[in-house]
Amino acid sequence: MARTHSSRYNTARTFAALEAAVDHAHMGSFEKANVSQKLKARVSSALNHCIEAATDLERFLGHAAVGLKDRTMHDALHDAEKTAGDFVLALQDALRSIDAFVDNQGTGVGALRRAAFELDIAFSGRTDQRVLARVETALLRTIGVYDQALQELGMRSGAFHMLVAEQREVLSAIHRDLAHRIDM
Repeated sequence: MARTHSSRYNTARTFAALEAAVDHAHMGSFEKANVSQKLKARVSSALNHCIEAATDLERFLGHAAVGLKDRTMHDALHDAEKTAGDFVLALQDALRSIDAFVDNQGTGVGALRRAAFELDIAFSGRTDQRVLARVETALLRTIGVYDQALQELGMRSGAFHMLVAEQREVLSAIHRDLAHRIDM
């Protein structure tokens, strides 16, 4: 499942695709001079929200994988955790390419959600089903942030839109696989 998503998601491949998309969109390269201030602010806001969400997801998946009895799911969550970390790095690189502010941490709300998860597990008991249900919620929340970012970016942001759309699709595939496993 997620093992293929991690291996399929390659930062170098993504940036090669981004450069090609930019060239085809006639936006020029990711040179600082070619990005208007308004577009830069919109891209910075959208990508930083994705960075926060992916960072929160990465940390949550790390907590959730601990103690899972199903080794396949344990490995799948660790793969998804690595994928979320790779997403953060790719988003940060994209922002650096236009000399925009780069967020490097998750949110306080994400930390509170992890703490609430740990409390729930401590009081209710740790079952794989309970953990996976919480992971599904975290994935859906992250996908929602990506959807908002795509709306904020709009199609005119070319390569940045493509980066977020590709990451969103991988998150959706991870969610579909997880939902399938929960239903089994």
